Amino acid sequence: MPLDLFEGIKSVEKSPDFTESLRGSYLCSAISFVQPGKGPESWDLNYYNPERHEIATIQVSENGMTHKGVDKPFKDSVPKLVDMKNIAVTFSDAFGIADVLLKEKHTQPPNKIFVSLHTEGAELWSINFILGSLQIMQVKIDARTKSVLESKLHNMMQKDGVAI
Repeated sequence: MPLDLFEGIKSVEKSPDFTESLRGSYLCSAISFVQPGKGPESWDLNYYNPERHEIATIQVSENGMTHKGVDKPFKDSVPKLVDMKNIAVTFSDAFGIADVLLKEKHTQPPNKIFVSLHTEGAELWSINFILGSLQIMQVKIDARTKSVLESKLHNMMQKDGVAI
């Protein structure tokens, strides 16, 4: 059964097991790998602590919650807050929009799907369909309005338009 992201976040933030370790932290992203035809079975919830400049990852699934570890951010910039009060678009809604765009642009079904909820100026869903033809169809959807912000096909064998 697909795991509801909103319920997973509530579970983590109310859990006495994580209250102390997440003190001073905020949700900066949620990611999941999804099998075609199925919903997310787990979410990796990433909480940024500005005082320690660390991101703690908590995985939530139907089987419970697991602290996966703590890492430094990939970039030097500070990860932005994902304010759940701003999220009006569910994963299912965003995925439905992205799936229609995929079918309009590409006939090949995806092998795997990578989904993230994060903030780039505003909260957005980024849905990446990994295709067997070494291509990735990326769709970015505003998590407040359902507006498609970007939709493009990337060839994994090309960089800046030149085959590598």
